[in-house]
Amino acid sequence: MTYTELNLEKTPFIDKIRDELINHEQGKFILATGAPGSGKSMAMIRLAEKIDENFSIDRISIGHLTPFIKLLQQANEGKLPHGSCILADEAGVFLPAREWHSAQNRILSLIFQVIRKYGLLVIFTVPAKRMIDIHGIILARYYGVGRGVNYKKKRSYFTFYELEYDDWSDHLYRHLLKDGNGEKVNIWEIALPQSIDFEEYERKKDEMIGKLLKKAQDIFTKIEGKAGGEEKEKETKKKEQKKQKPSIEGKRRLIYPRVPVLMKELNISEFRACNLLGIDQTDYRRWKNTMIVPHEEELSAVAAI
Repeated sequence: MTYTELNLEKTPFIDKIRDELINHEQGKFILATGAPGSGKSMAMIRLAEKIDENFSIDRISIGHLTPFIKLLQQANEGKLPHGSCILADEAGVFLPAREWHSAQNRILSLIFQVIRKYGLLVIFTVPAKRMIDIHGIILARYYGVGRGVNYKKKRSYFTFYELEYDDWSDHLYRHLLKDGNGEKVNIWEIALPQSIDFEEYERKKDEMIGKLLKKAQDIFTKIEGKAGGEEKEKETKKKEQKKQKPSIEGKRRLIYPRVPVLMKELNISEFRACNLLGIDQTDYRRWKNTMIVPHEEELSAVAAI
């Protein structure tokens, strides 16, 4: 196994892929993963431009899948020749995990119908392999892992595997890509892209990040707004309950006049009447001293309540 970096551009690999795409109409699907800054995008863009001499930034969709589908439509309309490359950079980052995995089967099915017919190379870059459903990985022919970028040397580094799915055992095997002498290579190097304007590419990435931040902001605003609305609703409910709840003085005016009524009807003491009504006798007496004792007709009216 070779552990020193070997330039992929100096091997038969690129010519082999181009020949399979153009002369044998064998569409290819490459999956590349790696954390931000790992160089996965740089490596795959360079690979695409080496295989497809007409590759440009217009063949790259970043984050969104709608532009990617439009590129497939162009191929279906005969606007992309055999051997063309399409790159979905940071594929599916705008979709929630559940929706993304749900959409993959439809997307991958569409991809393979198109690439087989038109000899296309489709490349997906994602932050982690687990973001691609196992069925998508099975359909991939090659799998790359970004290892870093050296901007001084103008090189990006990655590990590259050939994927082999055994239908009988239902196992997916990966083999390190071999050089021209049949030696397995652990780390490959490749030049930085030359066909694209880096400033424009970074601008497109910045737009993607801006949209992601806006989406996150909308989500949190909605959550916070809902929480704020619930708090406001609770506060309003409390105020309504407070309005409906009689004041202490209101209770006194409503209940305390019944004390003498009970005393007369049941021939009981003031203490007993207060107990029956659930009120404090001391508070009742304090209230009674500030009030005018009801007349007979008033007592009758209270008794009728």
